[in-house]
Amino acid sequence: LPNDLVGLDFSLGWPYLFEFRLGIGITDWLETGIGLRTFGTLTEFEGRVKVGHRPVRQVSVGAQARIGGGLGPTRDHVTGIDDPAVGGGPGDDHPTNSFFFSLEGLFSLHFLNAGNFTLWAGLDYHSDRWDYTQYDRNCRYYNGCDSMGGPDPIMGNNRIDERQKMARFRLGGSLEFIMSSSWNMWASFEGILAGRPRRI
Repeated sequence: LPNDLVGLDFSLGWPYLFEFRLGIGITDWLETGIGLRTFGTLTEFEGRVKVGHRPVRQVSVGAQARIGGGLGPTRDHVTGIDDPAVGGGPGDDHPTNSFFFSLEGLFSLHFLNAGNFTLWAGLDYHSDRWDYTQYDRNCRYYNGCDSMGGPDPIMGNNRIDERQKMARFRLGGSLEFIMSSSWNMWASFEGILAGRPRRI
């Protein structure tokens, strides 16, 4: 395919340690793509569709829908050790997986041949299977564990036994510089304005 119809992105950062995206332009206003990203505990895969319009040369607006899921190692119920081959009876192991769906609105300012600045707002839905807290990957109780990994004696027995399902509102931005006809460099930052942290 012609180079102007295909885009490849590689990025490093936090919380995603590595991300890869492939985008293919279908028409002047429609793009599809796939992506893969990981932060160690979970590796997520996604498909996406983006539409856009550039009313003037310096401004463009768009919308994007993404859907995907993730997989991670199953953890042994006794040792807490990550083991993809772990067996055990029903309820004895703790798989790691996720499903997500996102809708985003995008607004970009284009600096001719120098680069662009983009703002986006997104609404995300997540359903995660992670049977531990976000602070301690060996603790299965919402309010923390004692030194032996059991429930905190003061806070009581409140074990994590269900998927975490939630919606979140996200706001972010990026600044991109055109290095050559084939290479761009960018930095981005985003934060969660409404919604709980994902335990995973």
